[in-house]
Amino acid sequence: EKLGKYWQARFGAYPVLWTTAQEVDPGHEFNDYWHRIAKAIYENDAYHQPLTAHMEGGDAGNTGWGDKDYHSWFAVQPSNLQKDGYQTFWEYNETKPYVAYETGYEFNRVTTDEARSTPYRAFSNGAFGFGYGVQGVWAINDSTDSW
Repeated sequence: EKLGKYWQARFGAYPVLWTTAQEVDPGHEFNDYWHRIAKAIYENDAYHQPLTAHMEGGDAGNTGWGDKDYHSWFAVQPSNLQKDGYQTFWEYNETKPYVAYETGYEFNRVTTDEARSTPYRAFSNGAFGFGYGVQGVWAINDSTDSW
């Protein structure tokens, strides 16, 4: 809770989209910890700015966060960039926007054409936004020959 209160005190005056943690929805052994942090951010945020947990693939049917009052949008890491993957968010029992937050990164098992087409596929399937990351953050795990 202290970490959530600190983040809120430090950054809460800025326009933010709170992302509680990386790949914790649907969850793992630390899930309760991240829920406590998210709840503390929400309870101490006078503006009640949008808050989410970064999803680890999957779809809305797998969420462990979607029914929480402090969760307001889906940060999707789509494992399926087709309509059926995104459609689960349209059909979720509570209307919440979803952002294609982390899609495949160029040169990280994704071609240039695939990386370039993902925003179009996301928006064509109703995504509210698109997040872009770069391969460089993952390149350290690969041979320098693949750079």
